[in-house]
Amino acid sequence: TGPGVPEPLVQPLAADYSDVRVLLVEDHEVNRRVARGLLARLAVEPDVAEDGAEALDALATTDYDLVLMDVQMPVLDGLEATRRLRARGGHQPRVVALTANAFADDAARCLAAGMEGFLTKPVRLDDLRAELAVVAEGASAPAQPTPAAPPARTPGPLAVPSPSVVADHLRALCDGDSVLASEILDAYLDAERPLVEELMDGDRASAAHKLKAACGTLGADALTHAAHEIEQAVRACDDTDQAAAALSDALDQFRDVAGLARALLSEPAASA
Repeated sequence: TGPGVPEPLVQPLAADYSDVRVLLVEDHEVNRRVARGLLARLAVEPDVAEDGAEALDALATTDYDLVLMDVQMPVLDGLEATRRLRARGGHQPRVVALTANAFADDAARCLAAGMEGFLTKPVRLDDLRAELAVVAEGASAPAQPTPAAPPARTPGPLAVPSPSVVADHLRALCDGDSVLASEILDAYLDAERPLVEELMDGDRASAAHKLKAACGTLGADALTHAAHEIEQAVRACDDTDQAAAALSDALDQFRDVAGLARALLSEPAASA
C-alpha cells in the first residue's frame, strides 16, 4: 500500500481447527464465498466440490472429517450424494446439510438421507465452530434449529433494504470482517444478472432457489421470501410470470443498493 494508506485489518483467528479435513459441497459462488471466508477464520481451508458427483469423487480419495453438503444442486443433489456415500461403506465423515430453509420437511429429508445435522444459509461463524468441535473434540452435536413454517406471503411491493442495513448485516455475518463482506457483495453482483436472466427466461425454479439464498445472505428478507414463493409455485405448476417480473424489478433496485453498500464497507464501521 502507498503512503498514507492504512494496511488492511487482518482479522484474528476465532479458533484453530486446521487439523480438521473439510469438504464444502456448494454450487453457488455467493454461498461458497461465505462458507470459505468464515472457515478461514477457524484456520480451515476446505476442499470444494460444486455438485454431489464431484463430492463423491473427492470422498473416494480423501478421508474427510466433516462434509458441508448443499441440499439442492445440479447433476447430483446433496440428499442422493449422501445416500450413496452411506451405502458404499468405508470411512464415514460427519455430513451436515446446508439448506436455505430449516423447515420440518427439509430437516426430515436430510436426516433420512443419512445426514447428521443441518445449517441454514447463510451459515454463521458460531455454527461452523460448533460443527468443527464435534469432529475435532468430540463435543456434543449442536442443537438443530427449530423447524419453521414457510414464510407467509406479504402483500404490496417488495421492500428493498437500505445500503446501510445491507452493510451492517454483512459485517455482523462476517464477524466484523469488512473485507470478507465486500468479497461476498462482489460475488453477489457478479452472479445477480445471470440469475435474473435465468429467472425470466430459463430454469425459473433453480434461479429462484439460488436468489433466495443469495438475497438471504445480504439481508434482503422480502426478496428472499418472494424467491421462495416463486420456487414453490413453479414446482406446483402454478403461474409465476407476474411474481417473477415483480422480483426482477425489485432486484434491479437492489443491485443499486448492493453497489452503495459495497462503498460503505470500505469505510470504518461505526462505533457501538
